[in-house]
Amino acid sequence: MKTKRTKIVILGLLIAASLSFVAFVSATYNSEEDPLVTLSYLTDVLVPQMKSQIISSLSGNTGNSASNIYQVVELTYGKKILAKNSLELILRPGGSAIVVSPVATQGISDLTSGTELLNNTNLSENHSCLIPRGDGRGILITSEKAYIMIRGEYEIG
Repeated sequence: MKTKRTKIVILGLLIAASLSFVAFVSATYNSEEDPLVTLSYLTDVLVPQMKSQIISSLSGNTGNSASNIYQVVELTYGKKILAKNSLELILRPGGSAIVVSPVATQGISDLTSGTELLNNTNLSENHSCLIPRGDGRGILITSEKAYIMIRGEYEIG
C-alpha cells in the first residue's frame, strides 16, 4: 500500500513540476525576440516583400541595372554569340540557332524545358536559356536573321 501511495505522490509532484515549468516558460517567452511564423505573417509580410524584390529585379532597379536588363540583338547567318561570363538568352520567333560548345558533354541549360542543350542542338524559340560560364559556349545563328534577347556579358564573332 505504501509503494502505491508513494508512486501517486511522486506522480503528483512530477505533474506539478511540469505545470510550474510550463507556466514559467510561458510567462518569460517574448514573441518579439523569437516570433512564431504564422500564415498571416507569410501572406501579409513575406509575400509582398518577395513580390517587390522580384518586380524591382525584373525592371532593373537593383543597383547594377546594366546587367539586369535584356538587350535585343539582331544577328545574321553564321554569327556567334559567346558568353564572357554567365549569360541568359532567349531566341525570338522567326530565327533559328544551334548551341556551340568546345566540350561535347557540356552545353547550355534550357530553363524552360529543364534540359541540357549540347553542341549542335537547336534552340527552341521563346525558351529561356542559361550559359553558366564564359568558356567558349554560345550559340550560332542558322537562319538568315535572328533576334536574341540577351542579359549578361557576351561577344559576337
